[in-house]
This record gives sequence, structure tokens and C-alpha cells, in this order.
Amino acid sequence: MDLERAEATGDPIGTYEMLIKYNLNPKRFGSCSSPSSQNKGCPNFHHCRFLDYRDRLNGRVGPGNVGVLMITPQNAAANHIMSCFDYYRGGADGVRRNSDENGWVVQIVGLEGASVKDRGSRRSHPKKDPQCPQCQSGTCNKMTQYVEPREIPVFPRLGDANKGTEASNFAIEMRELAMKNLDNDRTAAALKNSVPASSSPEVPSHEGPATPRLNRQ
Repeated sequence: MDLERAEATGDPIGTYEMLIKYNLNPKRFGSCSSPSSQNKGCPNFHHCRFLDYRDRLNGRVGPGNVGVLMITPQNAAANHIMSCFDYYRGGADGVRRNSDENGWVVQIVGLEGASVKDRGSRRSHPKKDPQCPQCQSGTCNKMTQYVEPREIPVFPRLGDANKGTEASNFAIEMRELAMKNLDNDRTAAALKNSVPASSSPEVPSHEGPATPRLNRQ
């Protein structure tokens, strides 16, 4: 993923403060902040159930990944790993709020760094088993059910680019592109000051509102 995709999706990539730090226009890029005419923010900010985790434990780093257990009315259970904004956009929160009517159970079972139980099935014999007659005839379709721990990865936030973990590769790329964008703007500003105003190149506006404050109401 790159900056163009991040801008196109509008998904939060960090905090408002991080966008300003890396010279990214908050009107064009999503962030974990209150949306306004001057700030794309996040449409779920004011009712986000993960804000306390972000502020108290995560050092205001922005969006994060969560583990979600979903149980159908037929008692089929599955754990899902998703971003905090996908929890709302994908409908999980809506299903939870209407659980009395729809019969589903939706629970948050883990945050970044924790593990969830990954349930599924896989081929019992990915390679031919000499002891299996079906494998020898090419008709083996045996499946094995499994339950394994699966770690909830760190969301690739813009501000995590200096951590050097595999999960931050996207953040590193974003930060490099942001710094390049900052250098380009500095060059444009220098050119603007050195030529007549009538021929000055346009410099992208990165003005935004004061740092948004949490609204707990």
C-alpha cells in the first residue's frame, strides 16, 4: 500500500498529530481523530469503543488491530482479526448492537500482541501419503480440523515506522514517502520565494484545525 491508496480509501493511518508531523494534509488522509470540514479524521471516532485503549495503553498511536469472536445463531464460532475501523465498517458492531434480535454473539477477545484461537480445516495429506489408498488413486479429499493460536499483528501506523518490525513495513514506506513529500514542499516553497508571485508554483495546503480533543459525550 502507498500514499495514493491511503488517500483513496480514507482509512486512518495514524493520529492527527502524525499527519501534521509528516506534512500530510489531514483533509486528504484519514486519522484517529474527530472529522470536520478541515479534517477527514475517522467517521467512527466519537463512538469508538477502542479510544480508552488507544489513550491509556497505546500512547495515542492511532488505529489498531483487534480480535473479534463471532458466534452465529447456529452456534458456529470463528475468530476474526481486523482493524478497529473495519470493526465498524464491516458491520461487526452493528451485529453486536442488534444481538437480541439476530441471535449473534460478538465479543472483543484480544488486542494487538495477544493471541486468538484460529479455527479451520486443512488438507490431511497435502502430499501423497503412501499409506493412503485415496492418495494413490488421486481422489484423497480428507480434511483435518485444527485450532491454533494466532497472534494479532500490530497495525501499520505511520508513527510506528521506527520500530523495525515486520508489521511496520507499510509504516516505513509511508514515512519515507511522507518525508519525500515534505522535501518537495520545502523545495516548492523555496521556489515560490525566488520567483515573481504571478509565476509561483502552487504549494499544497496542509493547514488543519487545532489538534482535535477527545469527545467523550
